[in-house]
Amino acid sequence: MMDRTFQHRFTLGAKSGIIILSLLAFYLFWTKGILAALIVVAALVAVIERVLHSCYILRGHDLIIHRGRFLHDIRVPLSDIRAIRPMTTTWGLVHYLLIEYGTGKLTSAEPNDEDSFLRCLRSRIHDEHIDDQEEKEDID
Repeated sequence: MMDRTFQHRFTLGAKSGIIILSLLAFYLFWTKGILAALIVVAALVAVIERVLHSCYILRGHDLIIHRGRFLHDIRVPLSDIRAIRPMTTTWGLVHYLLIEYGTGKLTSAEPNDEDSFLRCLRSRIHDEHIDDQEEKEDID
């Protein structure tokens, strides 16, 4: 089975956060608040890094959620996925997929091509379910 990679969506909230943090850092440097400006720049780098380097990888029997270089990857076995629900926050500003897996664990995903991501994920879960049934029949 080939790996399939989906890029993270560059949302309006992320764009706004980057702009606001950039303006705040510029203002703090301008007013000579160097320590505070450096803290804001560190936060800005973390946000940009996460937005640019986050992706969702379907590899074998796992969904790997890579959230940038500073955070660890989340590995979700496809057999553990219980539900995938599209969620929207108040006023519809943020849209994401809520993935429930394991025993009450939750994570979110914001793939750029959501429809293709869901089709591929459902196809792989379905294929894995069929493989599990064949193994059970071989055991019996």
